[in-house]
Amino acid sequence: MAIKILTGYATVLNREHKLRELEVLQRLSSVTLNGSYDHCASLLTQFVYPGIDDDKEHLCLVTELYSSSIQDALEAQQGGFIPVPTVKRIFRHVLLGIARLHKCGIVHTGMFAL
Repeated sequence: MAIKILTGYATVLNREHKLRELEVLQRLSSVTLNGSYDHCASLLTQFVYPGIDDDKEHLCLVTELYSSSIQDALEAQQGGFIPVPTVKRIFRHVLLGIARLHKCGIVHTGMFAL
């Protein structure tokens, strides 16, 4: 499992429904697709951790742990380029994840290059 600890400010924004990460993860986790792999993270649980001094509470999101990343794929290549078949496979999974979001009524607008 993986734990994402939000800043105090992000926790406040989630509480005020201005940042919707928790809401989106809850929606994705509440809808199943006949047991098939859905290409999206699943929220296992959540909890709030108290901050220190003036630091506000921190919302903690517990999700599945994924074993690799784009960075891992780049580091595995000697020439620094990911082979085209691998890029196609990664892109297919990204598109399937976005399709899953749309089936749940969620629009993802934060796609950008790092």
